[in-house]
Amino acid sequence: MTDELTRFHFHEIPVRGHWIRLSNVWTQALSHKEYPTNVQLMLGEMLAITAMVSNNIKYNGAVSIQSAGKGPIHFSFAECRQETKLRAIAQLNPSEDISLRANMNFREMIGNSKLAISLLPEQGIPYQGLVEMYAPDLAQNMERYFEKSEQLDTRILLAADKSSITGCLWQRLPSAEGATDLTLDEDQDAWDSVSALVSTISKSELSELSPEQLLVRLFPERSIFLDAPKALEYKCTCSTQRTSQALRTMSSDEINEILKTDKAVQVSCEFCGKTYEFDEHDISKLKKGEPLVH
Repeated sequence: MTDELTRFHFHEIPVRGHWIRLSNVWTQALSHKEYPTNVQLMLGEMLAITAMVSNNIKYNGAVSIQSAGKGPIHFSFAECRQETKLRAIAQLNPSEDISLRANMNFREMIGNSKLAISLLPEQGIPYQGLVEMYAPDLAQNMERYFEKSEQLDTRILLAADKSSITGCLWQRLPSAEGATDLTLDEDQDAWDSVSALVSTISKSELSELSPEQLLVRLFPERSIFLDAPKALEYKCTCSTQRTSQALRTMSSDEINEILKTDKAVQVSCEFCGKTYEFDEHDISKLKKGEPLVH
């Protein structure tokens, strides 16, 4: 099944949106750890929303959503780079068996953790905003974030089946500069109509329909333009040099003890599961500050 995102916008009214479906990307994000079912769904939703947000602002850099704190899931992270490259991870609190509480919502899973959205441009100043956790699920909280921080009315829907997760984001754009009171009222009425129709979508429809089918089903009388689908992929940023930084957290005694029985120290990437090996020669170069080339 294809992993892709499609942008769309309405011709007559100031509304735009994004449709996304993740299959292989979601599977790869889950393949390196044994996550409970509710955590699998959580990461899928985070990946879908992160990708839609990244493409919504056409951002040349990385966009991430992450939580950190003392909840049942004490750390979660989803990232989209260059609008198409995704990765995600979650770390569970070892003192809690989250799988026993299958009906936990997003807010319950992260507990008192802070949820943040971060923008890391290739050039320029990074930005981080906190997302208020006023509602049980991630989509509602992200809607509220856009309404409060960007002053943009937003609707986000998510649905998952056994093989994929699908999402759709609708957003009201500002009315044209110098718009009359009548136009402002018409734009508000149009958005209210869009929002009401969006509320009629069932999760099964969202999971099964293509973006074209979904938009025709909802807005048969509207003129809507769809961009060409954009392919998405799971892509980790790990490398020999980056992974070697983990060795700096180990003492020389720990490293030497490992090398007594093994030919190399093994370090695995938490995002993709790739294992890197560092032998005595590598470790000697690291101590001298020399780069590694594997």
